[in-house]
Formats: sequence, structure tokens, C-alpha cells
Amino acid sequence: MSANYRKQVRNNRYNINLNDDESDLFELVSKLTGVKRATIFRQLVVKQALAILISQDIEEEFNLNEVLNKGAGEHLSRN
Repeated sequence: MSANYRKQVRNNRYNINLNDDESDLFELVSKLTGVKRATIFRQLVVKQALAILISQDIEEEFNLNEVLNKGAGEHLSRN
């Protein structure tokens, strides 16, 4: 993963509460990799969200992969 990121405006903020062990884990990963904690959190959240969306056992009625594969044909053919 490249560390050459283009600065992006981020206006949406969320707070999470971590216990000491969780906080220490992210601090350690940050020190080991040289990647800022905020970047690690952001990447983790996005990866986990995508994993949930494409998972077939989390939510039976919604699966992003199926929606993307189905396309818009069904929606466009409705009258």
C-alpha cells in the first residue's frame, strides 16, 4: 500500500470509544507501520463495511454483489 495519498476534505466525523487494549493495538500498529491512526481506522472501517455488504451470510435479503450482478434491467422493466 502506498503512503502517497492525495489530501481529501473530510467533513463527516464519527467518534468511537475504545478500551485501553484496543487503543494500544491501534497505537502499536501505527508505530510499526508509520501510518497515522486515523488512516488505519478509516481503512479498517471501509474494508469491514465492504466485507459486510458482499457477505452472503450476514443479511439474506441484501447482498451488494448480487445487486451489482443483477444490474438495472429489472428496475427499468417495471411499469
